[in-house]
Amino acid sequence: MSEQSVSRRGLIGAALSLPVMAGGSPASAADAKLRDAKFAELIESPTSLTRAAVEGAIGHVSATGRTRSDVIDTLDRAEALGEGTIAFFPGGDPYEVGSGISLAGYSVQVRGSGATGSTTDPRGTTFLASSQDGPVLDFSGWLRPQSFQGKTTHGGFNVVGSGVSDARKRNSGIRFSKLSSTLFADIAVRQTGGPGVEGVAQPGDAVYLCDFERIIVSTPVDAQVNDVPYWIFNEMNGVRLRGCGIRSTARTNDCGISGAVVFRSNRTYSAQSSLIDGFWVEYIHVPTDGTIFAVQANKYVFTDIQYFDAHKLPRATGTSHMRFTEPSFNLGGNLVRGVIPGNGTSATDIDTGIEMNQSGNAVTGVKGYNGQNVLLMPGIGGTTVELLGAEANASRPGWVDKSGSTSNTLVDHHLGERLYGRRKGKYSPSNKINGVHLGQKAVTYETAIDFTVSYESANFHVVTIDSSCSWTNVLDGVIGAEITVILKQGSAGGATLTFPSAVRWKAKPPILRSSSGARVGVKLAFDGEVWVEL
Repeated sequence: MSEQSVSRRGLIGAALSLPVMAGGSPASAADAKLRDAKFAELIESPTSLTRAAVEGAIGHVSATGRTRSDVIDTLDRAEALGEGTIAFFPGGDPYEVGSGISLAGYSVQVRGSGATGSTTDPRGTTFLASSQDGPVLDFSGWLRPQSFQGKTTHGGFNVVGSGVSDARKRNSGIRFSKLSSTLFADIAVRQTGGPGVEGVAQPGDAVYLCDFERIIVSTPVDAQVNDVPYWIFNEMNGVRLRGCGIRSTARTNDCGISGAVVFRSNRTYSAQSSLIDGFWVEYIHVPTDGTIFAVQANKYVFTDIQYFDAHKLPRATGTSHMRFTEPSFNLGGNLVRGVIPGNGTSATDIDTGIEMNQSGNAVTGVKGYNGQNVLLMPGIGGTTVELLGAEANASRPGWVDKSGSTSNTLVDHHLGERLYGRRKGKYSPSNKINGVHLGQKAVTYETAIDFTVSYESANFHVVTIDSSCSWTNVLDGVIGAEITVILKQGSAGGATLTFPSAVRWKAKPPILRSSSGARVGVKLAFDGEVWVEL
């Protein structure tokens, strides 16, 4: 091997050792300058190298033209170098991909120099489908890493559709099918007739264990007229969406009734166990019976969702920020955490924060202005809502409860309202510190037979005695608990009452007088062994 060959190989190795970000851009301006100098020295060296030789030594391929054929050629050259090779598309004029590009059969990683510019003038790296017929970039059939053990990255580019309305909703920005172990990051999607980002399913095989980060989708053309979502995934499992968002570019016709961001299940498999973190929504207008997030899934976690200038259309009704519905295989277990939006007070404020049509979920966070943060629809049970604090002193109740259920736990700390399966009068364990109930729960009832009083049922009892009987015991004590019992003669009067012998009375049990409406009250505390009169 010649001395010149050795030095040139060393030069290529030095260039490759410089750090590169996930989007394909150098990690700093200094790194970029040094890399450029190294490659300039390589190119100007006395012995010429073919493009293939340079790309083979460098380990990735860079596009040299802007046509659809040039894009395909770049993908082919990258694939020829081996599985997962980077196909890099430098910034500048758009890459015109015509009707769209299929990545089926490729394993390459598509990288660009960034997604900058505006809707009308995208800059950085841009894939433009001016005669779009299907997705701009279709990753259906792309050769993903196998067995959920690898990781590949695509990112750093704009995806721009034809800007033509598409009632079929086929002309999406990016489509995925049977995808796993992949990161998509730093992407902007604009001017599509179909969804900006679309994950389709072959039941049992969809988008699994992937990451989507910092992806922004602008309004699909005729989003309301054609009911086109910005994002839609079918059967998304084990996926993390971080720092992504949607941005409307219109005052009307920018949100379909089915939702702007849609996570759905199918008849065979449900969407499960995904994280949506720091997703933001800006300047959107929800139609009647519409929502922003439509969720049909189990065990999804939504954290810190951010809404900016999110409104409903004038005179629209039945709108929500989020709507949960049951998948065919329903487990529930979804969690929403953060600032929970409310109804507000203006005519175009969205009607409710979260509309719950699925049981077994939880909502916890700051109470957004001005109440009506959660709407529990008929039949919904096993759901916990806990609201902390209050934006702008939100004064209206934090929920609208149409459930008719006895199994929901609802807490509005700001207003001091607590409902714990209210028709049964049970407390929630979340309302205890060291086993002691914090809030007051009152129950009233009548009896003509022997009865007990349960602390678990309530800590304030009003009992009307309609006939002579015995109060036999106090149940469900926890150390430090206090209970108040008011005993009242029924309308007929004359009933006698025997008090429980297990209680340690100060001297002797009180006496309930026989006259109609007579009352006597007792207050007891539990020391861990017995109830003691205070």
